Amino acid sequence: MDEMATIRLAQNSRIAVVGAGPSGSLFSHYLLHLAQKSGLRLELVMYDRKDFRLLGPRGCNMCAGVVGNNLMARFAEMGIHLEDIVQRRIAGYTFKTRWDSVYLRKAPGSEICTFYRGAGPRSSPESGARSLDQFLLSWAVEAGATLRTERVTGLARCRMGKLAVECEASREEYDAVIVASGINSALPERVRALGIGYEPP
Repeated sequence: MDEMATIRLAQNSRIAVVGAGPSGSLFSHYLLHLAQKSGLRLELVMYDRKDFRLLGPRGCNMCAGVVGNNLMARFAEMGIHLEDIVQRRIAGYTFKTRWDSVYLRKAPGSEICTFYRGAGPRSSPESGARSLDQFLLSWAVEAGATLRTERVTGLARCRMGKLAVECEASREEYDAVIVASGINSALPERVRALGIGYEPP
């Protein structure tokens, strides 16, 4: 396996972010923010087959949207104010793993908030404006990211150390690729097979 290479971005470097959920959106926003502060122009393209404005499974990442007090405070420090999209304030929740579960109760004076990951259940009259994922994605797009609603089928090595993002109907080369997909995705194992030093979580 190759050692992990250090990537030095230059003017007009092309970056792909595979996965436009909260991790991909936050990464994209802050990379663009830091690049702007450094006077660096980047082309950043985010890929996600989901449309978080849709009701039901088509717009949802099928995962709980629970944010605790510390993360809510960090979001506020970053200028991300989520109060308008909070669904519920809860006293606690159960975190389950394959082997065990633990009940997490909020500390006195703190709060735990829940959010829709997509626009909400099929029966909901609500719009995608109440989706945590869409809210953060819109924030990244406002910073300069481009969104492609395509399903990424794989990655490939290219000349000059570049990587190609392969979709069902397109193939684009990038200077760097960030994989921000869920851990149940098949993509992390495909990235590992490239032999570039990536270890899935």
